[in-house]
Amino acid sequence: MLKLKLRLLKDNTTLYVIMILMSLLLAGVFGNAFGGNNKGTIFIEDTTKSVLNADLIHDLEGEGSFNIKLVTHEEGLKRVSGREGLMLIQLSDSLKIYELKPTLERYQIVKILQDTRSAQNALEQYSEQIYQIVSEHSDIKVNKSEWVQTVKAKVKAYEESQAVFTLDQQAFEADPLSHYDPKIHSMIGMTLFFVTYSLLFTVGDYLEDRRLHTLDRMMVSPISRFQILTANVVPAFLVGAFQIVIMILCGKFIFGIQWGEQVGLILVIGIMYIFTMTSLSFFIVSLVKNMTQLGAISPIILTGMGMLGGCMWPLEIINSKILLSLASLTPHKWAISGIESLMITGHVSKQMVSSLGILFLMGCIYMILAVRMLNYKISD
Repeated sequence: MLKLKLRLLKDNTTLYVIMILMSLLLAGVFGNAFGGNNKGTIFIEDTTKSVLNADLIHDLEGEGSFNIKLVTHEEGLKRVSGREGLMLIQLSDSLKIYELKPTLERYQIVKILQDTRSAQNALEQYSEQIYQIVSEHSDIKVNKSEWVQTVKAKVKAYEESQAVFTLDQQAFEADPLSHYDPKIHSMIGMTLFFVTYSLLFTVGDYLEDRRLHTLDRMMVSPISRFQILTANVVPAFLVGAFQIVIMILCGKFIFGIQWGEQVGLILVIGIMYIFTMTSLSFFIVSLVKNMTQLGAISPIILTGMGMLGGCMWPLEIINSKILLSLASLTPHKWAISGIESLMITGHVSKQMVSSLGILFLMGCIYMILAVRMLNYKISD
C-alpha cells in the first residue's frame, strides 16, 4: 500500500516543481523588499556649484538611505518620468523638487534640506556678527569673505570632532558570530507557505480513493486502518521534507545565506513543522467531501494562516494584539520563530525548544481530530 502511494507521487511532480519555484521566486522578491540593500535614487541638478549646495548634497549622502546622482535638468526629468528614481531636486538660489507623485521619502528629504539650509543660514549670520565685532573693535583689517569662510570652517570642524553621544547597537541575546541575514525570513517564510499546498494536495489523494471506492475495497481487505493512514501521510511527509532540504540548499547556493553549523537543528524544526502541517492537512481533508471542495477552501485556509503566521512579512512590524494572538495559533509562526531564534543565538534556546514543543502538540491534536473524523465517516 505504502509503496503504491510512493509510486503515485510522480503524478503530482508538476505541482511540487511549481511550489518550489514559486517559493524561490517570492523569497527573492520579499528578501529584497525587507532585507535588501536597495536604496532610493535621487537625481540632483546643481546649477550654482556653490559650497552651500555641496553641503546639502553631502547631508543627503550622509543619510545613507539614498543614492545621489548629479544630472542635467533634462536628463533628470527624463529619468524621473521613466521611474528610474524618486525625484529630481534642482539646487539653485531656491530649491525645486520634481516628482511623479508625493512619496514618504519626499518629506524626509525636505526635512533634511530645510534643516541644512537653516543651519547654514544661522552659521552665516553668526560668522557675519563675529566679523562685525572684530571690525568695530580691532584695527586689524580683515577680508569679510575670507573671515566668514574661516569661521564657518572652524565651527564645522569643531562640530565634527565633538561626539554628542555614542550609539552601541546590539541585538538582544544575539551571538556575535551570528549568521543571521534578513533574507532568511523571506526564504523560510515562502518555503513554509508553499510547502503547505504540496502537503494538502498529496494527502488529498485520500479523497480520490474514496471517490473511486478504492477506500471501500481497502476496508474489507486485510489492510489495517493504521496502514491506510500511514500510506496517505508518509508520502506527504517525505515531499515536505524534500522541500525543506531544497530551501536550505538553494538558500546557500542561490541567495548566499550562511546557515552556519545549525543546519541539523534547522532540519529538526522543519520536519516538526511538516509533521504538524501534514496532520492539519489530513484534518482539513477529513472535513470535506471531494477534491472540488478541497480546492475551494484550501487557498483561504492556507493563505490566511501563512499571512497571520508571518510568512509574507516579519511579525515585528505588526502592532495589533489581536493579529499577534491569532498568529500564535498558526504552526507557521512557531516554525519561523524557532529557526530565526536558532540562527540569531547560534545555539539551542528556550524559544526554539518552546517552538518545537508547541508544533508537536499542534500536530498531535490535528492528527487525533483527523483520525476521529475519518473513523466517524467510515463507520457512518
